[in-house]
Amino acid sequence: MARFKESWIWIGPLLIVLVGVFILFIENYQEVTVPPNEEWSREIELGIASSNIEPHITKTDNEKLSISYATREGVRQKILNDTHQVIAEHTYDIPYNKWTETYVKNDHILYFDYYTIYDGKTKEKVTDASRFIPLKNNIIYQQGPDIFIMNPATKASSSLLTLASDKVEFSVYESNSQIYLMTQQTDTSGIDLTFYQVKDTTVAKIAETQFKTKPSEVAEAIQFTIEDQEYSLFLQTFQKQSMSGKPVSHYYYSKQPLNEKPRLEAVTFSDPAAHQPLTEVSDFEMKSGNGQTTLLFKGYGFTKTGYREEGQFNIYEARINQQGEPITTRLSNTPNSSANPERINEDAIVWVDEQGDTKRLLLASSHPEIIEQSQQISGDYLLGALGKTLGMLSYSFFAIIVGIIWYIWPLLFITVMMFSSNKAYDRDREWIFFLGAGIYLGAAIVFKDSIYTPSLLSRTPEYLSFTGSSIVYTLVFALITYVIMHISRRDWSITVRLSYFVGVHILFVTIFFGPYLI
Repeated sequence: MARFKESWIWIGPLLIVLVGVFILFIENYQEVTVPPNEEWSREIELGIASSNIEPHITKTDNEKLSISYATREGVRQKILNDTHQVIAEHTYDIPYNKWTETYVKNDHILYFDYYTIYDGKTKEKVTDASRFIPLKNNIIYQQGPDIFIMNPATKASSSLLTLASDKVEFSVYESNSQIYLMTQQTDTSGIDLTFYQVKDTTVAKIAETQFKTKPSEVAEAIQFTIEDQEYSLFLQTFQKQSMSGKPVSHYYYSKQPLNEKPRLEAVTFSDPAAHQPLTEVSDFEMKSGNGQTTLLFKGYGFTKTGYREEGQFNIYEARINQQGEPITTRLSNTPNSSANPERINEDAIVWVDEQGDTKRLLLASSHPEIIEQSQQISGDYLLGALGKTLGMLSYSFFAIIVGIIWYIWPLLFITVMMFSSNKAYDRDREWIFFLGAGIYLGAAIVFKDSIYTPSLLSRTPEYLSFTGSSIVYTLVFALITYVIMHISRRDWSITVRLSYFVGVHILFVTIFFGPYLI
């Protein structure tokens, strides 16, 4: 027992420090594993892709979901059941480059290498192409000014339309079994839009319209949907010059009957996790169904999943209400940059998570089975929490430097006592220790704002940031330190005892409050 009491002078502080580190780790693990929202799962990895190109999503003949994407080893296909769990996996050997796009459905495999479409089985050339758009059951591709539709089963192509010039752009929207095209041409009079409906192997013009952007803005991207003789437009513009000198994007939305011009109204996207605007919003995918339009996109918003930075690119969904206002929901919450979201159906999405050169293809869903699966303890989450904890501890010791205003006073007190004519110091009078400790605690309370700054307290958990917490914890840590010293009863000089008291006390403050200092 006597040996334990002697060792307690070191074991006691070590246990308190370990408790503080463990609490910090648990807090970080909880932050790293926060789901995007209460009704949505955390991310589940489907595989490692070779690029951030969107995967091809369709259904097999037996109505199972098929997700295929290019890897350095070939085309990887994942088959999902109705609860979005992987039930089968296939790999098809094809040549790879960073532009490789794929179409995989049942036994039909095609791939595109930026210049040419090939048969995935025979590796034979099918046709030249400059653009490749895989749909659920067809492929739209561009060859010069001509736009074609291909039947993947027969490899037969049919011409849909010819663009008037290389300044004309086109986009595709697929809704259930309907395919629509929109051509876009910008000139000095404004932006001309023409809408077409694809019927088998031909197209029919169904509407055309025109609008202008503000003189200070340039159209950057246009999304469209068509449903029940109405079209929705989402316009992203780029401001030519801004007061800040930084790039500024603006967003507009309109929903009108096909025979009317768009009435574009400005929209903004709020961060549901921080109640402030999302920034750098891009990678939009727009869908309409049952009278409602939804936008899937990436945006820079608040998250505590990373180390130090409380922001990252994540995936969000905005449902446009009857007043044309977007109601935003967060659908991913990862420490790495997320991009290119794609909707599987109403209950699930996939996207690419970029971690350096690694492109992880992730899935999240509102299905209960996926939510339960994503809640399991994962090595990635443990490593993320550990890395965040070690990172926070690495700069917590700045508290020792910042807190010099606390312990300089007891040092000055000891110096004065050493050189004074009073013999109390030489005789190790107990009152000198208590007076020195009191001077230190008085300085810690008077100059508490040197460590317990308002910004630090705003970042700490509630159990560290209640009213008066700085004074309470200063005194509690002092009491714990004194109890440890009292149990050990080391025969130390006044200088050593006071140094130990101050050193252990500032160590406790460093471990519990220091991680939130920066």
